[in-house]
Amino acid sequence: MHLLDADHLSGPAKTVLNSCRFTENGRYVKSVAVFDQGGKNRYVEDLVGRGVRVFGIEERKSRSVSKFYSLFKNIGAVRRLILEQRVDLVHTHGYKADVIGYLASKMTGRKIVTTQHGYIENSAQAIFYRWLAIATAKRMDRVIAVSDAMRNRLMGYGVPAEKVVTIRNAIVSEDYASRGRDRELLERLHLVGRTPIIGCIGRISPEKGQRDLCDAFREVRKRYPKACLVFVGKGPELEDLKSRYGGYEEAIVFVGHQADVKSFVSIFDLHVLPSYTEGLPNVVLETGCMGVVTVGTAVGGTPECIIDRVTGLLVQPGRADELARAITLVLGDEDLKGKLERNAMEFVKKEFNFRKRVEKMMGLYDVLWTDAKRLIHSQDLG
Repeated sequence: MHLLDADHLSGPAKTVLNSCRFTENGRYVKSVAVFDQGGKNRYVEDLVGRGVRVFGIEERKSRSVSKFYSLFKNIGAVRRLILEQRVDLVHTHGYKADVIGYLASKMTGRKIVTTQHGYIENSAQAIFYRWLAIATAKRMDRVIAVSDAMRNRLMGYGVPAEKVVTIRNAIVSEDYASRGRDRELLERLHLVGRTPIIGCIGRISPEKGQRDLCDAFREVRKRYPKACLVFVGKGPELEDLKSRYGGYEEAIVFVGHQADVKSFVSIFDLHVLPSYTEGLPNVVLETGCMGVVTVGTAVGGTPECIIDRVTGLLVQPGRADELARAITLVLGDEDLKGKLERNAMEFVKKEFNFRKRVEKMMGLYDVLWTDAKRLIHSQDLG
């Protein structure tokens, strides 16, 4: 049973959904438990639409209810699910699911594995949540790191090396078949005739570096007066960025969160990921699979999915000047751009195949399940 807190199809949520799609039914019966605060949950709808068995863990936000009471209530709910659904293995995603899932699994004697997708560290609260995730990871039966960089980071925080295994993020390449530009979308966004179109997909938040991209874009516009920058995503900095840059000659467009980004990728001439931290960015795999090059920052697992000047370009984080030069370099050299596009598509399809990822994950499950059966057998003998 996968356990996570999600209300839309984020990177980790998409990984869970596709894991359920491709985990062999004959080996494992899959289910997903999602923390549910009421109202419409698009992620649950996506799971149900794919035929995944979903359980909602009801949460009610109320000032009269303490956080500790909510925590104990959630632990109890997950514990009941484990017992009622006869769950043998719990797989958690995110600090909240890690803490609750760990306590519930240990109360029921089940094995537990966590995937550490990445951390947000732009506030004292976020740093505390990261500490909580690491503290819990140290006690898990196994810890999946989505990149070698994440694995090294986890071990640096004190997670035992023998517990940590790298299973990189991946995508279902057939879900991202190349397509022509979405003309209807161009018209809806009033971008017909605007070129080049630079895209940035992801959470609008300080750690994602969108301010740096906006500053770099001012320089890019000096060479490409008709250029347009399109941000796809939502987050705590969205309104601030809109107020700061949204009126920039209508050249910077904010479209909010989109459940399906493929039509947006189809209109991009280039994608930019100016982050300060990453686990291993799914968006680089998605855009690359569709033949769109990413200029990214050399942080976290990004260099594992962007080979500098082979499948894309890498720059240092926080350097708007480097970002502007890299963008103009790719856009100004059609031969280079074409080579990078072809290489990115081939590289992603070969190295980040989701079925291979699931096979590695099931291999890990098999090891844990074998250990669990051995423990049960020894207890029976006792």
